[in-house]
Amino acid sequence: MTETLLVIFLCVLTAVATRRAQSRPQRHGLTAMLGVFALAVPCGFAYVSLTHREMITEPPIATDRPLKAAHGGYVGSEACINCHPQEHDSWYHSYHRSMTQPASAASVVGNFDDVTLTFGKTSLHLTHDEDEFLAEIQMPVPYGDTERIVHSVRPIVMTTGSHHQQSYWFSLDDTTRGVAILPFAFLIDHQRWVPRQSIFLRPRSRVTQYEAGLWNQNCIKCHSTGGLPRANHFIDGNSVYSDRMDTQVAEFGIACESCHGPGERHCRINRDPLRRYRHHLGDLPDDSISNPERMPHRLASQVCGQCHGIFDFYTHESWSRWNRNGYSYRPGDDLTSSRIRFYVNCSGTEDMEGISGWHGSDPKLFWSDGMPRTSGREYNALVRSACFEKGTMSCLSCHQMHQDTTDSRDVTEWANDQLHDGFRRNAACVTCHSDLQDDQSLAAHTQHSPSSSGSNCYNCHMPYTTYGLLKAIRSHEISSPSVSATLQTGRPMACNLCHLDQTLEWSSDWMATWYASEETDLPVAHQQTAASIVWMLSGDAGQRALAAWACGWDDAAEVSGTDWMTPSLAQLLEDPYDAIRIIAERTLRHIRETELTDYDFLDADEDVSRIHRQLLEEWRETPHSSGLARGRRVLLDGDGRLLQEEFKKLLDSRDDTPVMLLE
Repeated sequence: MTETLLVIFLCVLTAVATRRAQSRPQRHGLTAMLGVFALAVPCGFAYVSLTHREMITEPPIATDRPLKAAHGGYVGSEACINCHPQEHDSWYHSYHRSMTQPASAASVVGNFDDVTLTFGKTSLHLTHDEDEFLAEIQMPVPYGDTERIVHSVRPIVMTTGSHHQQSYWFSLDDTTRGVAILPFAFLIDHQRWVPRQSIFLRPRSRVTQYEAGLWNQNCIKCHSTGGLPRANHFIDGNSVYSDRMDTQVAEFGIACESCHGPGERHCRINRDPLRRYRHHLGDLPDDSISNPERMPHRLASQVCGQCHGIFDFYTHESWSRWNRNGYSYRPGDDLTSSRIRFYVNCSGTEDMEGISGWHGSDPKLFWSDGMPRTSGREYNALVRSACFEKGTMSCLSCHQMHQDTTDSRDVTEWANDQLHDGFRRNAACVTCHSDLQDDQSLAAHTQHSPSSSGSNCYNCHMPYTTYGLLKAIRSHEISSPSVSATLQTGRPMACNLCHLDQTLEWSSDWMATWYASEETDLPVAHQQTAASIVWMLSGDAGQRALAAWACGWDDAAEVSGTDWMTPSLAQLLEDPYDAIRIIAERTLRHIRETELTDYDFLDADEDVSRIHRQLLEEWRETPHSSGLARGRRVLLDGDGRLLQEEFKKLLDSRDDTPVMLLE
C-alpha cells in the first residue's frame, strides 16, 4: 500500500513539473526538464519495483510433504550469508546441506526419463516434466493379516542423499504431510536403480516394504534441522499407527543451526554494526550463538554426536514429547543430560542384550566387545577411545565443517570427508604424539618404512572395520591391533586388512616379535589360510562385506597382490545378501579391469551361477605368479589350481546368523 501511494505521489509531481516546464521560457526549460527527469527516474524505479513484485508470487505452501517453517528461534541458513559468506559457501557444497531436499531438477540425481522398474510384485514407472517428478506405483501394502496391491500415481516431493546414493519420498495424499519412501534407490557411482532393501546389509528378500511415515518419525531426527514430527497416533489392538502428520522442519538437511543452535537472537543483536565490528576486531567470543570450535572437546563432539550416535528414548512419554516439540538439546548443552533420550553405551554382550530388539531381530550394531560396527555411530566409538577419555581429542581434531580459505583442494574433494588439509596421513596424530614426528621414530614404532601405508597411523589404529553405504569405513574408536580381540569378536584385524594374503597366525607371530604381544591359540583355518579368505568364505555377512571391500582397497592390493582373489570374490557374487553381491562385483571390476557385462546381482540364481563359473574358467586359464608365491594359504596348489576341497570346507562352515546393518 505504501509503495502504491509513493508511485501515485511521484507521478503527480512528475506531471506537475512537466506542465510547468512546458509553460516556462526556453532558457529555463532545460533546467526544468532536468528536474522532471530527476522525478521521473525514481518514479520509474518505484513503478518497476512494484509491478515486478506483483508478478512474483510466493510459491504455494506445500500440503503434501513436511513443511519448512520458522519456529523456536530458528531463522534458516539464508540469514547467515551476508555476514558469513565463506562459511555459508563451503557448507552449501557439503553433503550435510543436501542430506534432504525438496525434489526439483537441481536436487534429483536419479534417472526419471520414462524408466520402468520391477521387483517381485512391485513395479514403478518414473517420469518427469521440468521440476515435477512422478512415480506410477504398483506395490503390495500390508492390510490386516493380508496384503493388497495398490496402484497410484504420486509426485516425488523429497530426496535424501546426494553423495553415494539417493532415496526418494512420495506424498501419501494432499491432506497430510506424511511421506513414503520409493522402494528403489539410485546408486550414484553405479548410475543405476536398485531395490532399496539391497543397499542395506540384510538377508535377501523378493518382498518390498511399504514404509509410510518413515522420514517423518525417523529420518527427521538427523536429516533435517529443527524437526517436529507432529504425528497423530491412534491405537488399533496392540499396534500404534499414524493417520495424519503435520511434520515441520526449520530447514531441510543439516544446516547452520544444527551445529550453532537457533540464530534469531544472534541475528537480532548483531544488526548493531558497532557490536559486530567490536567482536570481529577483538576476536571476542559471541555468546549469542554456539561455536563448537570454542567448546571443550566433550561438548564439541556432542554437537556431532547428536546425529552420529545411537540413542533411545527413555519412555513412551519422552517419545511423545519429542514428537510434539522436537529435541530439547541445543549445541553447547550436555547431550548426556537430556530428559528425552539416552546415549546407548554398549561395553559388551550384556549391555547389547538390552537393545537386541531395537530394530526387530538382533541387529548386531556392535561387535561383541561393544565397538560399533555400522556407520553413523562415530560418536559412540570416539567416546570409548583413550584419546578422548584421557586427552582432548574431538571430532574437530580431524574434521572441519568449513573449508579453510588457504586450502587449495577443490571443494568437492574437501567435501568427501571434510578432513583438514594434509590429514590423510599422520598430521592429526602427531599433534599429540610428537615423539613420532621424525621418520626414524615412526619406523621404530610401526616396523614399516615411513613412506609405506603400514606407517599410516589410521591403518593400524582406525582400520576399516565399520560397515555402511555399501563399503567399509574406518573405525572411530582408537584401538591397537589385537589377535585375541579378532578371535573374540570376529572383527577383522588391521594387519590382515592390508596383508590380505597372510594368515592370522602370521600376524600373531609378528605382533609377538615386535611388541611382545601374548601369543594366542588359533583355530586350524587361521593357521593355514589367509584371514581374508576365511572371512569371505566362512565369516558372517558383516565380515564377508568388509573382506570383499578390502580386496579392492589400493593400499592392500599393493601389499598383497590381487591375482589370487577371484575364486573367493566370484563366490560372493552368489551371496545370500544383495549388498555383498554389489561389493564383490565392484571389487572384481576394479582388480580385473573387466566390465562383467553379463552379471546383475538381481538375476536368477542359474544366471548368476553361470557368470560365477565363467569367471573361474577365465581365471584358471590365466597365469598366477603372485598367487603361486603365496601357495596354500591362498588355497592354490603348486600348479596354481584351486584347492577345491579346502575351499568347499570353509564355504560349508559359513556363519549364516542373520545380520542387519541398516546404515
